[in-house]
Amino acid sequence: MGRGDSKTARVQMGKTKLDSGWLAARSTEVSATGVQLTTTLPPAGPSAPWMEAVVPGTVLTTLLKNNLVPDPFYGQNNEAIIDIADSGREYYTFWFFTTFEYNMTANQHVHLNFRAINYSADVYLNGHKKNLSKGMFRRHSLDITDILHQNGINMLAVLLHPPDHPGSIPPEGGQGGDHEIGKDVAAQYVQGWDWMTPIRDRNTGIWDEVSIQVTGPVKISDPHLVSTFFDNFKRAYLHTTLELENKSSWLAECILSLQVKIEIEENICLVEHLLSYELSVPPETLIQFTIPPMFFYKPNLWWPNGMGKQSLYDVEISVEVKGFGESDSWSHCFGFRKVESTIDDATGGRLFKVNGEKIFIRGGNWILSDGLLRLSNRRYMTDIKFHADMNFNMLRCWGGGIAERPEFYEYCDKYGLLVWQEFWITGDVDGRGVPVSNPDGPLDHDLFMLCARDTVKLLRNYASLALWVGGNEQVPPEDINTALKSDLKLHPLFDATTKDLIDDMKDPSQYLDGTRVYIQGSMWDGFADGKGDFTDGPYEIQYPENFFKDNFYTYGFNPEVGSVGMPVAATIRSTMPPEGWLIPLFNKNSDGYIEEIPNPIWAYHKYIPYSKPGKVHDQIADYGCPKDLDDFCDKAQLVNYVQYRALLEGWTSRMWTKYTGVLIWKTQNPWTGLRGQFYDHLLDQTAGFFACRCAAEPIHVQLNLASYFIEVVNTTSAELSNLAIEVSVWDLEGGCPFYKVTETIVVPPKQVVEVVKLKYPDSKNARPVYFLLLKLFRVLDSAILSRNFYWLHLPGKDFRLLEPYREKRVPLEITSEVLISGPTYKVNMRLKNLSKSSRSLICKTMDDKKDGFSDLDTSTEFMTSEQNQCGILRRFSGALGFSRPVNAPIVVEVNGEDSGIAFFLHFSVHAAREVQRKFEDTRILPVHYSDNYFSLVPGETMNVTIDFEVPSGVTPRITLSGVEVKPGNPYTHAYDEARGRLRISQATLGNGKATAKSVVQCNVGKKSPVLLCSLIPDKSEACRLELEFEEEAEVVFSVVGPRSVHLSGYYIGANRGGCYGGDETDSYGEDIGEEDSETNEEFDTEEDEYDSDFIDDGDIEMFPSSPHHKSNVVIEEIVDDETPTNGNVTHHSLKKKRQVSDTDNDDDDSQLQLSVKSKATAVVESEDEDGFPISFSIRKSDTKNELGDKKTGKKKNAEDRKRKIDAISQETEPSRDVTSIEQNHDLSENVETHIVQNDGKQKKKKEKSMKEKKLDAEVIKGDENAVQNANGIDQNYPSEADKPLNESDRSSGGKKKKNRKKKVKDEIANEKAGEEIAMKEPEMNQDAAELILGSHIAKGEQSVEEAVNDEVPDDDKSLSQKSKKKKKKKKANKGNNPENDSSVNEPVSVPEEHKHGQHKTRTFSNGLTIEELSMGQPDGKKASPGSKVSVNYVGKLKNGTIFDSNVDARPFKFRLGVGHVIKGWDVGIAGMRTGDKRRLLIPPSMGYGDKNVGNIPANSWLVFEVELVDVK
Repeated sequence: MGRGDSKTARVQMGKTKLDSGWLAARSTEVSATGVQLTTTLPPAGPSAPWMEAVVPGTVLTTLLKNNLVPDPFYGQNNEAIIDIADSGREYYTFWFFTTFEYNMTANQHVHLNFRAINYSADVYLNGHKKNLSKGMFRRHSLDITDILHQNGINMLAVLLHPPDHPGSIPPEGGQGGDHEIGKDVAAQYVQGWDWMTPIRDRNTGIWDEVSIQVTGPVKISDPHLVSTFFDNFKRAYLHTTLELENKSSWLAECILSLQVKIEIEENICLVEHLLSYELSVPPETLIQFTIPPMFFYKPNLWWPNGMGKQSLYDVEISVEVKGFGESDSWSHCFGFRKVESTIDDATGGRLFKVNGEKIFIRGGNWILSDGLLRLSNRRYMTDIKFHADMNFNMLRCWGGGIAERPEFYEYCDKYGLLVWQEFWITGDVDGRGVPVSNPDGPLDHDLFMLCARDTVKLLRNYASLALWVGGNEQVPPEDINTALKSDLKLHPLFDATTKDLIDDMKDPSQYLDGTRVYIQGSMWDGFADGKGDFTDGPYEIQYPENFFKDNFYTYGFNPEVGSVGMPVAATIRSTMPPEGWLIPLFNKNSDGYIEEIPNPIWAYHKYIPYSKPGKVHDQIADYGCPKDLDDFCDKAQLVNYVQYRALLEGWTSRMWTKYTGVLIWKTQNPWTGLRGQFYDHLLDQTAGFFACRCAAEPIHVQLNLASYFIEVVNTTSAELSNLAIEVSVWDLEGGCPFYKVTETIVVPPKQVVEVVKLKYPDSKNARPVYFLLLKLFRVLDSAILSRNFYWLHLPGKDFRLLEPYREKRVPLEITSEVLISGPTYKVNMRLKNLSKSSRSLICKTMDDKKDGFSDLDTSTEFMTSEQNQCGILRRFSGALGFSRPVNAPIVVEVNGEDSGIAFFLHFSVHAAREVQRKFEDTRILPVHYSDNYFSLVPGETMNVTIDFEVPSGVTPRITLSGVEVKPGNPYTHAYDEARGRLRISQATLGNGKATAKSVVQCNVGKKSPVLLCSLIPDKSEACRLELEFEEEAEVVFSVVGPRSVHLSGYYIGANRGGCYGGDETDSYGEDIGEEDSETNEEFDTEEDEYDSDFIDDGDIEMFPSSPHHKSNVVIEEIVDDETPTNGNVTHHSLKKKRQVSDTDNDDDDSQLQLSVKSKATAVVESEDEDGFPISFSIRKSDTKNELGDKKTGKKKNAEDRKRKIDAISQETEPSRDVTSIEQNHDLSENVETHIVQNDGKQKKKKEKSMKEKKLDAEVIKGDENAVQNANGIDQNYPSEADKPLNESDRSSGGKKKKNRKKKVKDEIANEKAGEEIAMKEPEMNQDAAELILGSHIAKGEQSVEEAVNDEVPDDDKSLSQKSKKKKKKKKANKGNNPENDSSVNEPVSVPEEHKHGQHKTRTFSNGLTIEELSMGQPDGKKASPGSKVSVNYVGKLKNGTIFDSNVDARPFKFRLGVGHVIKGWDVGIAGMRTGDKRRLLIPPSMGYGDKNVGNIPANSWLVFEVELVDVK
């Protein structure tokens, strides 16, 4: 980074952060001195040994950024990073270098501020040296006014030194390593703990903010704000004391101004006070000035989470100097509140009061956000909001961590989290650990107190800060403890023990703090036993009922109680290599208890088992022995939920009678640990998160698991009256054997009331496993105040009956509304269990206002003014998307044959991928859910709000996981006229270990089974189908193979008017399966990569039909063959419209896809796919050739066939000879298709389709799985009707030769036919492959078979040669004249190809003509289905009349091949490269049919001249 190459920061008046443009280098690799680095030998840039640095950050984060160390939190990578104990301190001693520029004016003063470093540093600025003293938790401010280059570049170099006593890590690990780090004033966790791996550089670095502060002659320092209250909080005063330092050599005449304002509505503020004071500050003097108290009447108070609103006032202080102007300013958000803390007489626990109201503490222990100190506002916001979402009201900043940063406290103020801040003492390191060490704490006590006092000044103005604590499980050394007690003594106005107030009291703002209690240790004075004995904990799995028992915990306030914390499987796969995906071994001991033995990587990540041999039986095994990682993690979430709900409910059950509070150890991990967490390090919540959210709600109904009494908890200050509880018990079949509504009850404020005992478990016919739903509601309006759902078993039983229950398919209705603001999405989901039930609940829906569903601000624009895609993916489905306006709710019904409880549903948000690798982590994190891991009883409705931010360029997709249907359970679809036709979009392979292929097939009515696709684990796990069913007969989907398959799709209603298909489209998704088949080995083919994405994930601006707003053109696609006779589309046709838009926002990439998938099934869209759809009509009978020669057992080899297709694709790609294929989706009775035999000649194949009931198979979104690579041109699949002839026919003038007829065997039984179809599937695969080969023979160099055989290995050629003899011969059908018939029922013959000068032209039998006008660059991007294209165009009628053009407008953008433009465009533009120009002659069947559209007459042929501008 030389002088001219630096990313130089430009300093302004006030504060300028230096958080970019830094370089770093290991000190031993830099020969220059600090003086040289900042004068004559600055680094030339990020070239060795210099590298780009992370500031704020640590040495390790900088090394990680430059890929010089592996990610220490992944797997066991940390073991590959050298520890400072082995390398020596010099190895982690680093230079940090940057530059900044500032043009000073007279009487300005400049300070270089370091808010924290670790551990000491030498600072060089423009050749001048200054020192930063030792200590991790202190601020440094250097006056650099006299050494600045006032009108040029300033060079800054910082030499960072690690802690003086980094210590070593014993082989057995331990709490704080060898405890040497305790000799310094630094974070102690860095030597490792039982929940943390050691940090190799001990967090050496500039780990907090660096800034340049420019002021005038007078500088403001450390204002202290204090609020006092009188008359029951009606009268309040704001006290303010601050320091003013005059840096000049002359007397400063000043005006000090203070303004206090509060936001009363969005962007509307009320100024409560605006006062000014005149004062003088002597030269080069620091004075303390106390502003007279300011009076407030009934100020808006700040309340903790769950008690009220977190009102914050903006306090702004500024100082003006006569002759200079404003010299300095300071601002802070301040909350009026009073925190009191005493020991409760009834319980012996510490009791907290806020604003005079006692608060039952339910919170957690906090270490820090990230072990590598990668701290950010966004991360802090997520962390703190997560805790507020769990209804927690306190966080304890543990003493072995850090003094948390101001940003942490800002968000605690915002979300109402009280904070217990400890100083840097722990029992393990400071005198009580093994071995005993540092009994006198850190070596430098004065340094400790300096850091402590500076930390108090940094944090004291935050409303959320509730108390100071000397240390964790230890008190500080006596002299430090005495000093802290003195410095942090309470002002009389805040000391509850003070009886008489004196008139001449010192202003409370003149205290160091004076408003918060100081407790000497975490187990003293009302915490644990209050005497310092180790009486916190326990830290392992418990029986849920134990938390309710009187003997579980004896003392009033438990500062630490912990348990398990297994994350979801996706997190394990994202943070560990495959060897870390092995689940624990379950060893059963002689006493019947299970001992879990985790794999070494889990053990390294501090896994806590779900069993405690001798005390607690394995709680995961209670649900059945886990089969794999997904199963283990799914069952762990069930246990997480039960465990932590019981923990909090058990403590709350004895609120004020035995307990005053509890803090869970821990709420999260600062690395990828596997214990004590409610969300993982990637910020994905466990089910325990939502259990806490349920159990800690301010008003709560719960079941005491020890007494089985139903209790109501009221932690608010208001009495609850006219309430009742609806109690319903549900069995696994969906029945309701017990139902009761209690008498009206009254619950006093801050009390727990026993209401009634649940007697169902004692009844004669009680089920061994049952569900209990409790709802506390207002009798007046049936509004639900609390809802709690339990799954329970009788004594001596377990939850294994839930294992088969998880296979239930329960129907759901899902309604979604989406609100977008920039990258932020707010999705409101309403889910209803459509199961029928004999029991009608009084309270079927959670209160809308409580869940926020009806409070959606509909005045805010949904998505954008243009319509955007919104997809609902179904339960049981892999994925699905459909387009519709998003300013209307999307309603989807999830079909299910079963009834009963929709159990443990789980939302997640993902980034849509065109190609998704297996186990690829597509989650968008973090996401804030109003609820998750929830269950619905029959007829019940739940509202869930989902908030998240989407990275730029990413399309979000929401999935809902429920249950999975295993192989052996075919799914039957019945036509429903009200619902519309079923369209299957995709098949996705389910989870499992089997590696054999799974083949999807369907039966329509009693007809023979039809093969749909084949899926191969690790290669082809998703296949796009786009099959549409309009039969009135049942359609049965089944699988041949060992793995389940998830089908996704949607319903096409009869009314399809409006943009994006109208409002009648419903999503659909099911899992299907079949038993293992001996034929599975036949399907082990190998495929190229296919673009398997089936969701339109493009930008919203790509969809308008025309950017020319005056054209009044509506581009619509009629996919079916039946042309509508009026403005409405019949139930036979699928129409997509797009109204004309005159806007085209290139910057808005927002879209949303919503999905429902089976619980244990990832939506996998492999890059190496082997599934391919088949497009044809079902014949009334099947030929022997189609079923295979049963006697000889001859079969065609699909693997060889596909290899041949791929070979042709590779050969044809360079030629750029693109053939467009028009897709016909409703075949006529006699349809010609062309099957190429081994002699390269073409034979005709006639297929009979059912006239009255047919299967329409189409691909409207292009070649998602097969054609892309098979054709070498990314175009739509050709159907039999629309297929262009190949080159062999062109050479013979396009004449067709008749094939011999083969009779249909109608007498084949359906079951036998299905069996043979399964056995002979490769033969059908070959036929399907040949159906998409027509355009590839156009080169005329060799036949398909010849081309294939060139690519087939010698040992495979015999199969290929045998397959040549199995060709089908069909009668030809004469095509209709496209000029006279706008339908697309006619067969497509060879496109006639001829030259107009240099123009190449291709003409299809339906009349579509594609003429190449000019070619762009040979290496230009190619337009393929699914890509976003930009075009310029002129549209004319055949008589030359121009009806539309964008020549004078921006290029028109749309997604190709997904049906958002007329079909002639989807086909005619496919294969173009950027710069290409084409003329398209489009028949009515591929344009607007027989409708008058704008100034386009019905049955018009259209001529478009199109230039491809861009492809994305």
